[in-house]
Amino acid sequence: MTGGPRASGPSLVEACHRNLIGRSEFLARVVPGGSVENIGGLTAVRAGTPGPRLNVVFGLNHPTSVREVREGIERLFLRKGTEFRIVTLPETLGELEPIIEEMCMTERDVLPGMVLDPIPGGRHTAPAGLEIRQVSDPQGVSDLIRTGAQGMGVPIERLEAWRPALLAGAAGHRPRSASYVGYVGGKPVATSTRITTGDVAGLYFVSTLPDFRRRGYGESMTWRAMEDGRSAGCALGFLQASEMGRAIYERMGFRFLEEYSDWQAKPPTQEGTPSTRG
Repeated sequence: MTGGPRASGPSLVEACHRNLIGRSEFLARVVPGGSVENIGGLTAVRAGTPGPRLNVVFGLNHPTSVREVREGIERLFLRKGTEFRIVTLPETLGELEPIIEEMCMTERDVLPGMVLDPIPGGRHTAPAGLEIRQVSDPQGVSDLIRTGAQGMGVPIERLEAWRPALLAGAAGHRPRSASYVGYVGGKPVATSTRITTGDVAGLYFVSTLPDFRRRGYGESMTWRAMEDGRSAGCALGFLQASEMGRAIYERMGFRFLEEYSDWQAKPPTQEGTPSTRG
């Protein structure tokens, strides 16, 4: 995937990076077994959930010690048999590449970070028949988890671990952030989540059930999160776009910000640690 001209301003890039990390940090601080640590100048999040999605080493700045990064990964993930991933930028990959090669990690995805600056005024009109509700109770959380798992094609067991954090958000324990479910005829068909840090409204967990795609539902779920973020005092929106969604986001006014590479290790071996070379 090719990039594009970067949106201006290092402070804007740093604010969006804080939002990306903040999504995982919130889960780690709510879900039992989660932790957030600085390892060699990088933020490492052990989210207390299975799978690599939210067990992350964020290589979004230059490490102060590659040795400490390696030791932190060993302690937080490898010894516990936890799948994890490393997120790098083009400018940080070189310093982290020895670790990536040593642990036989492969590049699973390259995602463009995109920014909507500023979030425009006005309200988007959702397609006829789509009702978007902010999640505010346990039933809404269940709809969010089930629909998101189906829409993203991931095992529901992995998302069930998020339930404590989603319930905390639904109860208002994460101010200025929210999750949404879109319903058609009472059936949950689409999801989105807004995570707010500073004046950035970060968009995550956007999904639509396969039978309901290409109807504008994903765009409407995005607009609802962004518009509510603006109402809560956010100046700009941030997201990571999939190949399928990038053209839609560009049409909405999002601009290329940064390119993120997502590196993942092989699943743990029977002994409980990922296999390594030699």
